[in-house]
Amino acid sequence: MTTRVYCMYGLGGALWSYGIENVLARAIRKLPDTYVPATRGYTQWREIVDDIKRNKRPGDKIVVVGHSMGAASATYVTDYVPVDLVVLYDLAGQAPSKLGRNTGRAIDIYDTAPDMVPEWRVQAVKGHEKKIERWTSAFGHTGQDDSIQLASKVVEEIRKLA
Repeated sequence: MTTRVYCMYGLGGALWSYGIENVLARAIRKLPDTYVPATRGYTQWREIVDDIKRNKRPGDKIVVVGHSMGAASATYVTDYVPVDLVVLYDLAGQAPSKLGRNTGRAIDIYDTAPDMVPEWRVQAVKGHEKKIERWTSAFGHTGQDDSIQLASKVVEEIRKLA
């Protein structure tokens, strides 16, 4: 069994979502039996769907992580394939899909620091509301993904899937 973890930048790519690849993905790659391809941009969510359809084997766990607009795009993946864990770092910039039968669990990390980015909160299809766990942080929208503290918590949740 492999845990396949797909990460997505928000608008601005690595400039504004630097920590998704350079803090979080690097830490996840240290976990045993984990596959983490290069971080993709928020517009590349269909590539993630295609990769999952092509490469998922029985018993594999699927995790999709996104920051900002990448978080919204992470919810789009669940419209097409089952995902065991969706991690949303301060979802913003575009409307997310509602989470439902294809989502095992979601962690919605909302930043409480004053910010120019409007609040976007993921919702669930009726009957799936308990799948969403809400965390808060105060690192600022563009600093949230750089937080080693948050990355450590997310890595631990991914480790629990194995």
